[in-house]
Amino acid sequence: VAGGRHRDHLEHLVLERTAEVQAINRQLLDTQFAMDSAGIGIHWVDARSGQFLYVNHFAASMLGYSVDELLALRVPDIDPNFRDKDFQAATAMIRESGSLRIETENRARDGHAVPIEATIYYVPARADSPARYISFITDISGRKDAEHALLAAKEAAEAANVAKSEFLANMSHEIRTPLNAITGMAHIIRRAGVSASQAERLDTMESAVRHLLDII
Repeated sequence: VAGGRHRDHLEHLVLERTAEVQAINRQLLDTQFAMDSAGIGIHWVDARSGQFLYVNHFAASMLGYSVDELLALRVPDIDPNFRDKDFQAATAMIRESGSLRIETENRARDGHAVPIEATIYYVPARADSPARYISFITDISGRKDAEHALLAAKEAAEAANVAKSEFLANMSHEIRTPLNAITGMAHIIRRAGVSASQAERLDTMESAVRHLLDII
């Protein structure tokens, strides 16, 4: 009888554990679906070797790989900014801080660069798993394109301002030269002797010239 109760208890524990595992798996599938739908890649990476331990479908498709193909690679294989020595340096930094947010580039299967933002968390080793990083990856190509467009527009505006300033400086020089000549000629005419009406006209002309010189 005691043996039967013990067996029943063990079967009950197994059923409970199985139900817990199934619930966890459902939660993982729901999380994966949500991340894929939201356009967020997930990487689990061995903290020592840089080997991918897990990637979701979006992380793989973002770079043109299948999940199995990406799992056969390491971080240095897809990120030119994280070679082996750089990966080890980053490892020490992330372990110290616990997390890190960076902007970098991943190399797609066809060779083109994909700008990304990565939020990386360090998970210490456990009895059943090595120390690893869990990274959430976002494609920021659109944001980078907008930044480049804004920078190009700024540079174009600055070039236009320089061109305008040069044009105005040249025009000022070209206009001042004949105006100064007019002023000089009026002075010569006045010294030679003029009538009252002529003097008044010269005054008007010189006043107009001074006004123009003040503007330019």
